[in-house]
Amino acid sequence: MKNFFERFWVGMKRIFRSDARNFLHFFLAFTGIFLILAAIMLSILRFGMYRSTDQTLMSFSKSQDKQIQLANFGLRQFSPLGGSGEATTYVNGSRAFGNDGASPGNQGSAIFNPNTYVVLYDGSKKVLNAHSDYVADAIASNYSFNDALINHISLTTIKAENEPQPNVYRTLVIPVNLTLSTGEKISYMQVLISVDQIQSSLASTSQTIIWTIVAFWLLSLFVAIYLSHWSMRPLQLALDRQKAFVSNASHELRTPLAILQNRLQLLFQNPTATIIDESENISASLNEVRNMRLLTTNLLDLARQDQGMKVEYEEVTEAFFVEIFTNYKMLAEDAEKSFRGSVVNLETVKIDPDLTKQLLTIFFDNALKYTGDDGQIEMTVKKTGQTLELTIADNGAGIPDADKKKIFDRFYRVNEARTRGKGGLGLGLSLAQLIVSKLKGKISVSDNNPHGTIFSIKLKL
Repeated sequence: MKNFFERFWVGMKRIFRSDARNFLHFFLAFTGIFLILAAIMLSILRFGMYRSTDQTLMSFSKSQDKQIQLANFGLRQFSPLGGSGEATTYVNGSRAFGNDGASPGNQGSAIFNPNTYVVLYDGSKKVLNAHSDYVADAIASNYSFNDALINHISLTTIKAENEPQPNVYRTLVIPVNLTLSTGEKISYMQVLISVDQIQSSLASTSQTIIWTIVAFWLLSLFVAIYLSHWSMRPLQLALDRQKAFVSNASHELRTPLAILQNRLQLLFQNPTATIIDESENISASLNEVRNMRLLTTNLLDLARQDQGMKVEYEEVTEAFFVEIFTNYKMLAEDAEKSFRGSVVNLETVKIDPDLTKQLLTIFFDNALKYTGDDGQIEMTVKKTGQTLELTIADNGAGIPDADKKKIFDRFYRVNEARTRGKGGLGLGLSLAQLIVSKLKGKISVSDNNPHGTIFSIKLKL
């Protein structure tokens, strides 16, 4: 277990060093998402918890009958502090609750939550029912009138003398115009509904939500590490390919340059020799120059394809391929080899003529190089539905199974010595694969019985 954590820590340090910026971006993004999510969830939870209570409070502000009932309810909700006996205080001529619990006629069917408390204020914002309600008495003794509560629902905490701890209320102050039987005017009525149980439930649920968000936020740390490493992988692969490409290109150029240098030095050793005397050195030098020219041309083509190959589709007829095959037949005859090209089921087709011709030329040149004196090359172009099939077959030495997956890699050659002698650079098939990819096609290689190779290309039309 110790070795596992050590390897894990080493891996984390390596990732942080290479992908620190990406990790920071992902982690900050996740942090922002979880903060917003937590805020939204807590707001929705809070709104849902208080919705019923707030609706009750708002209903009081819209009904004068309920306001009268609330005023009487606040005057005699409990027995008067410090005394007993029948209540003699009325609101608008209506009798309030008596000590026997009987409700007056104006109370009707109104039912108030037992956790509801009412505080009555006169025009100078003095509490009128301080001796009828212990909450009103606590507000009169320890709290001042808050203008911000008028017609605005909010939370408030009140500590009464006979309570061991403060209680939390949802409260609303309503402007009213009521008259007590004593002649005093009620200008404001503060309604308070105890929400201690709701607060307890809200706190418990909020804590669960927060801990869940924190847990997923910590999980996002590892997700950010993974995503930063994953997002850097294509760039790292591209960088590795670029390094390998530069290294291989340098290696390929080093050999012909060394041969040229040696041949030229031999020419200087015999300054009086004629061209005929040094024809071998001159011929070898020209051959290496041709190889270098071919290499630089292929490298330039590959660089252009990597930067972005522009595909331009045109409609071509069977004559387009017939002309190409006629030229290939002449080249094959000059190399004392046979070539046969055929076009099947094709009248018109929409392709990129330049890229298609370049693709066929790569495979023809490849087949011409790696077939013997009795070399036979066959090309077939066939349209099947919405697919154009190109098949190139030869009777050369073939490609071993172990090399079939590698032949499309840049600078890869099945036989280093044999292919160099034939001018092979290991770039042609790599370029062909790029072209096939741009043309939205697929390429495969198989054996040609009894010997040789078959390349099959399928292009979507």
